[in-house]
Amino acid sequence: MARNFPLPEDEILDDDVLAHGRGYVKRYLSGLGQTGYLNREAYRSWYDFLFEIAISSFKWEGLPPEIDPRFIEHALLTRGLGGFFALGRGTQMWGFAAATPVGNLNLYYNPNRIMLQSPNGGIPWYRHAYYFIKGDIMYEPDAVLCWNSLSRRSFVPTIRYYARRLAHFDRTIDVNVMAQQTPFVVQTTKDTQRDAQNAMMQILGHSQTITVNEKFGDFTGISVLPTTAPYVADKLNIDKGKILDDYLGMVGVDNTNTEKRERVSDREASSNNEQIMLIRNSRLRCREEFCQKVAIMTDGDYTPTVKYAAPYRQEGTVDMGRGADVR
Repeated sequence: MARNFPLPEDEILDDDVLAHGRGYVKRYLSGLGQTGYLNREAYRSWYDFLFEIAISSFKWEGLPPEIDPRFIEHALLTRGLGGFFALGRGTQMWGFAAATPVGNLNLYYNPNRIMLQSPNGGIPWYRHAYYFIKGDIMYEPDAVLCWNSLSRRSFVPTIRYYARRLAHFDRTIDVNVMAQQTPFVVQTTKDTQRDAQNAMMQILGHSQTITVNEKFGDFTGISVLPTTAPYVADKLNIDKGKILDDYLGMVGVDNTNTEKRERVSDREASSNNEQIMLIRNSRLRCREEFCQKVAIMTDGDYTPTVKYAAPYRQEGTVDMGRGADVR
C-alpha cells in the first residue's frame, strides 16, 4: 500500500520527512504524523536557541592555545563539571575534558580523584584535584576542577524544561491560527470523503479555484459544522515571552527591557536585578576560581581570565556584572 501512495503535488515537505520513505510520508500527511513532526521541530528549535544563549554567555582569554574555550562551556553545560590537566604527567601539553568524580567526597563535598574522558572515547585520564597521599609522600594536585555553577549541576535539564514549555506555546499558537483559517469542520460520508478532503486541501493551500466532481457538487450527505475558536494567539505570545524571560533570568541575561518601563515598578525591577546578579555571580565565581588555580598550576605561564560576554548595567550606573568592556 505504501509503495503505491502518491505524493500530493501541492504539498511542500521537508527533506527530513521525505527521507523516511513513502510509508512515513503517508502517516505524516494523515495528520498524526505531521503533528508529531511539528512538535519535535518546535522543541528542537527552542532547545538549540536556549542552548546557544547559555553557551555564549562567557568570554575566555589567556587559555593555552591547545584548549578550545567553546568546549569548556559545552562540557560545563552538559556535564556540570570539567577539569584542566596535563595530558602527560610532567609535560606542558594541557587539556580540558569533562570530569567525573571517582571515590568518596571529602568533608566539603568536594571530589579529589577524578576521571577525565574525551568525547571521542579512548583511555580516560585519572587525576587528583587536591593534595593526595601516595605511600608516605604527599603530592600536589595535578588537575583543576571547574563547575558550571555553585549548585554544581548540568544546565541541560533546565534547557529541556523551558524548551518544552516554549514549544507547547508555539504549537498552541499554530493551532489557534489554523483555527482562524478553518472556522468550520466538514462532515461527510465515505462516498464523498475523498472529494471533501481534496476540497479542504485546496482551501488550506489558498487555491483560487476549487475543483470537485458532480456528486460532490450536489453536496449529498455533507454538512458543515462551525468551530468556535476565538483568536488568542496574541495573548499566548505575551505569556510565551514571560516564560522566555524566566529562562533568561536563570542564565543571567538582563530581561527587564522586554516589557514597557511604565508597567514595571521600581521594586519589581530591583528584585529582577538582584536575581540576575546572583545567578551571574554563581556561574562566574566558579570560572574565576578555576582561572586562579590554572595560573598556579602552570606557574604563571598561563593566567586565563573569564567574564560575561555581555555587560549588565543599570541605567545611570557602572557595569554590575564584570562583563565585557563597553567602549
